[in-house]
Amino acid sequence: MSNYAELEKIFDFLNLELTEEGYAFFVNIKRSFSGNLTVFEAFIRSYLIIQKNGELPEDLHFDFVNYFHEMLELQGEESLLEQFAKYAKYYLMLHFEYIESSEIKEVISEINRNDLKIAYPFLMELMDDLENSRIDENAFVSLALNILEMMENADEAEFARFGLMVNQMLYNSPQESRAS
Repeated sequence: MSNYAELEKIFDFLNLELTEEGYAFFVNIKRSFSGNLTVFEAFIRSYLIIQKNGELPEDLHFDFVNYFHEMLELQGEESLLEQFAKYAKYYLMLHFEYIESSEIKEVISEINRNDLKIAYPFLMELMDDLENSRIDENAFVSLALNILEMMENADEAEFARFGLMVNQMLYNSPQESRAS
C-alpha cells in the first residue's frame, strides 16, 4: 500500500509551495507520526477522503496537490495547515487509542482489533464533531458501533459515503425540514 515516492513528491511540493514558517509547521506535523511513513500516508489518504466529500483518492500526490492549491487560495496557508494538524491529531488519537473516554476508547479498540482503518475518515469527522460539541459521547459511541455492524460487507467507498450521509443528517437545519 505504501508508496514513499508519492509522499516524497508531496513533501517536495510543500517545501516549494509553503513559506519557510509554514513548511516548518508541516514538518512538525510529520514528526508527530514518529517517522512512520506508512501511517502518515494512511492519514493523508483519510484526510483527502474527508476533504473530497467521500471520494477516494486515485493518485495521492496529484489529488493532494490539487486539493492543496484550491484550498490555499480559499483559506490561506495558516488556516489550511491548522486544519491539517487538527485532523492529524484525530488520526493519531484513533491509531494509538489516545482517548480519555473509556466508552469511546473501547469501541475504537474494537475497530482497530478488526483492522477497520478504512473507517478512519468517518471517525476523524466524528472526533471533530465531538470536539466541537456537535455530538456527545453517546452519539459518538452509537455511530462508531454502526461501523462494527457494517464491517462484514462494507468497503472503503461505503464507509466514505456513510460519513457523508451522517454529516448531512447532522447539518441539515431542523427549521428547513419543518418548513416543508
